[in-house]
This record gives sequence, C-alpha cells and structure tokens, in this order.
Amino acid sequence: LKKVFDCEMPLYKEGNCYKADLNSKPINVFFRSVIGIPAGKKKGRLRVPSFIFLSDKFKVSFLIGLFDPDGGVTLSKKGKLSILFSSSTREFLLEVNELLESLSINLGGPYESGGRNGLELRSYSKSQVKMFFDRIGSYHPKKFGRLKASIAQW
Repeated sequence: LKKVFDCEMPLYKEGNCYKADLNSKPINVFFRSVIGIPAGKKKGRLRVPSFIFLSDKFKVSFLIGLFDPDGGVTLSKKGKLSILFSSSTREFLLEVNELLESLSINLGGPYESGGRNGLELRSYSKSQVKMFFDRIGSYHPKKFGRLKASIAQW
C-alpha cells in the first residue's frame, strides 16, 4: 500500500488476529473501477475480474487471496480432510472453478453448503487436496498448518 498508493494501513490486534482498517478514496476507486469489485453488498454481483484469467500468476494470487479469508480446510466426523470455497453467488463460484480447473485442480460443485446458507466448491479427494496445496497453498497459518500436517500423514 505504501509503495503503490503512498498510504499507511494501521493494524489492530483483536484476540489472536490482526485487523486492518483502511479508509482511502483512491484505493476504493482503484478496487471498484480498475479491479471491478462492486461497492456495497456483493451478493449476486461478485465476479472474478476478467484480467485474472490472463496468467497463471494472476490466477494463483487471486485464489490464495480468496482462500485465506473465505476458503476452508475442514475435517469430517469420519476424519476426511476437505478444502472448499464458499459464496452465495453461483456465477462467482463457477468462475472460481474455471480458474482452478485451468490449474488442473478439480473441486466438485457448486453444491448447497451444509448450513444451506450458500454454495460451495469442495473436494475430499486426497490427490486434489495435495494438488491444491502444491499449486495454490495458503498464507493463513492455521489453514497452511492443517493442510501440511494432513498431507504429511498421507
């Protein structure tokens, strides 16, 4: 942010997490006008920006940026590990699935999520979880640790 927008972003500690609070008109305009992220509520309006499809580097960066806050690594009652992306917007998930498939990662869906509050792409396949870990990965400490530990056990 400092390099691109000459802007500082204060960080606040909340429990075990850090919160960033940013109120910047130039950055807001950039995300709305250049990147194409709609202002306000995203339900039904969220799409993958078209330029993301132009390179594998963009795809991987976008998927990490989406997975870390909104993806999931879950363990079923039977001990099966899964990875997932969830959203309330079907078209967005179909575009995310297209990105994944272009990187040879195949998650199923979109399915109704367990709580029926939205939709998800999900795979319990060990080969797909490993492929996701190898090609996309995560910077989120808990998700990265859970993925790495599970794959090491396999």
